[in-house]
Amino acid sequence: MDILTGCAGSTAAEIGKCTAKPIIRHVGCHVGYLFRFKKIVDDLTKAKKDLQLEQQKVQEAIERAAMNTEVVEKDVEGWLANVMQLMEEVQTFENKVQENMRLCNGWCPNWIWQYKLSKEATNKKTIIEELQEKGNFSQVAHRAPIPGIGIFSSSDFEVFKSTKLASQQIMEALRDDNSKRIGLHGMGGVGKTTLVKEVYKKVKELNDFNDIVMTVVSLTPDVRKIQGEIADCLNLKLDEESDIARASRICLRIKSVEKILIIVDDVWKDFNLEVFGIPSCDDHKGCKILLTTRSTRVCNLMRCQRKIPLNILSKEESLALMKKAAGIVDDFPPFYDVMLKVVEECKGLPKAIITVGKALIEKSLNDWNVAMHQLRTSRLVDIEGVDEERNAYVCLKWSYDQLRRKTKLCFLLCSLFPEDYNIDIEELIRYAMGLNEHEDCHLLEDTRRQVRAAIDHLKDSSLLLEEFSEEYVKMHDMVRDVALWIASKGENEFKLRACTRIEKNINLESVTAISLMASQN
Repeated sequence: MDILTGCAGSTAAEIGKCTAKPIIRHVGCHVGYLFRFKKIVDDLTKAKKDLQLEQQKVQEAIERAAMNTEVVEKDVEGWLANVMQLMEEVQTFENKVQENMRLCNGWCPNWIWQYKLSKEATNKKTIIEELQEKGNFSQVAHRAPIPGIGIFSSSDFEVFKSTKLASQQIMEALRDDNSKRIGLHGMGGVGKTTLVKEVYKKVKELNDFNDIVMTVVSLTPDVRKIQGEIADCLNLKLDEESDIARASRICLRIKSVEKILIIVDDVWKDFNLEVFGIPSCDDHKGCKILLTTRSTRVCNLMRCQRKIPLNILSKEESLALMKKAAGIVDDFPPFYDVMLKVVEECKGLPKAIITVGKALIEKSLNDWNVAMHQLRTSRLVDIEGVDEERNAYVCLKWSYDQLRRKTKLCFLLCSLFPEDYNIDIEELIRYAMGLNEHEDCHLLEDTRRQVRAAIDHLKDSSLLLEEFSEEYVKMHDMVRDVALWIASKGENEFKLRACTRIEKNINLESVTAISLMASQN
């Protein structure tokens, strides 16, 4: 019995030892809530300020990313939302503390309230510290995918019988597993580029492909530039130096996409697309290629399984487009007759109809008659390769003739940039200033104002195209051909040359300006 009593006593003693420390710590913690109230609140305030500094750093990083069109990471957005919510809770808590201090006025504090507030402050401080630790992001944003050309589609697009039929045929071919390469062919100025941009938009909306790429090849392809356009569409960063390595990188990226549509605009001759990084259809079954060209022969050489023509507009369609471009509502008989004759000179080409129509907005019946006679008598026999597109060139030349002198110079300066070039307006302004043609402009700002006014007029006249940014413009290849021809003749006091190289024995004495931007040397 004594043995049992002794064992019980020692066991109780051991249990007492084991439980005493936790109980003391627990009691001590509660006592701390009561007698360290001010310090606990001050610690919370300091933790809050530290978190606010971290929040400010992250917010500034997000603002810098936004200026680079980068997209904020989801975890960063979530962190900021949690911080905002916690800040509101802390502010509510601080208001409660102030209310408690006001009621007791420093005397006879409410111990129960003080205990609860201290405990709440300690919990919030812990949450703040955890959030601050999570706010040390290695990356707050990533590059945004390029939105695609859909947002830059032409305002001049009209759904006529010819464009509707071609569009339907393209969509059918895109759904046909046997049609890997599709060729859209038609005369210059008939609207091939405008149509494929609309196809791009439609395909994007239908979500038939995982990715869509669009690039422009032109008469003299710039491999590196085309590779850059493709990479931008795929949100791909190219670090390689050589064109071959860049092409391999692009090819790997394209092959990683299950279904991809690649639109290759303005193809002039048979070209190995693999140079740009575009794999053959046999090499990637999910890849479809839609190309545009002026020649059915190119479609054959590029081994297109489907060849789709984009025909010129009918007489009725041409007349409807002219009325819209010129802003004509009423069919006043004498006016209608001369307008019909002007339309005939445009030969059903939308580019020609739109430029002529816009030049004749709010013009008198006499002006229309003059325009009709000028279009009929124009001769452009020495434009190389004019062929069947002669009437489009005639109409563009006539539209140029209607411009004011300084607008003409701006137009011709744009032709000195390489084909399909994104023309920086500020760069154009510096060239205009250097030529000193704006003799009444003594400051750069005066020249800037006049050049920008000229560009706005050229865009309104459809002689320049709007680009991805209002700081850039582009020239349609047919418009550029006419501009270069005009510039080479030195009409209206200007004579400009765009060359790939300076040839021997060439006379440049009368040349106002020369461009070697397209030089390969």
